[in-house]
Amino acid sequence: MSQFPSPSNPSPSAPAGSGQLVIIGLVIAIVAVILMNVYVEMRVAAEKEDTVTYFRFADDMKAGDEIEINDLDRVDVPKSLQNAFGTNAVPEDPQSPGRPLDGEFSNLNEAVVKGQMLTFSLFRSASASAPRDPAYRGLDEITLNIDSKKQTPNLRPGDFVDLRAEVPLNRDTRFMTIMEYVRVVNLGDRIQDSGTSLGKNNKYGSITIYVEPALSNKLLDIQKRVSGQTFNVTRRDPQSKEPRVLKTGGSKEINEKVLEILNLQ
Repeated sequence: MSQFPSPSNPSPSAPAGSGQLVIIGLVIAIVAVILMNVYVEMRVAAEKEDTVTYFRFADDMKAGDEIEINDLDRVDVPKSLQNAFGTNAVPEDPQSPGRPLDGEFSNLNEAVVKGQMLTFSLFRSASASAPRDPAYRGLDEITLNIDSKKQTPNLRPGDFVDLRAEVPLNRDTRFMTIMEYVRVVNLGDRIQDSGTSLGKNNKYGSITIYVEPALSNKLLDIQKRVSGQTFNVTRRDPQSKEPRVLKTGGSKEINEKVLEILNLQ
């Protein structure tokens, strides 16, 4: 029997980076739990109040694929959360329950993944006209000249905007709000600024909006008399509906002070 102790075998060390993998796994699990809780809260809230129906993709799809009703799952969202989806998400067609307002049989502009929301930008070009929302039936569509140097870049149909202009007053002009929170229907030709390329910070020479029929001629008269016969356009946050200058805003109100100055009451 040997008088010397046999050398003990060193215990194998844990693989390098295994601790990091455990942490990453825990983070993913926590995120999954949070998302599930949000989804459950939305379902519970949906059962307690009126809902708005949107759509999400049931599976991954490639750019160029045609969108069919079987490719979509319905998502019922409480009306109190509707503004969080903005104006780009495609709602249910009130005339055809269970089907999207637009997009069916259209081709995708880009690839999508399972669970992704159906949005207008996935199948419509930036210059394409937005669909006629049922809330805007009976309103006129008016095309106005807009200042390409003083507008929010990359406007899209469905956006909400404020209109301002230099209104003639005595021998001077005053920069005034004309309308607030009006919806964009269509956009005119893109204008390329010097030093930029098309596709980045796109700007346009005209814009089409929804307007109450009784205001259509007044708005066109205003355009003829403001400086440059153009309007300044600023995009509004779709969740920020409260008027900042006018009484109610929207497609049914023109600033009364402007009408008074131009004798268009």
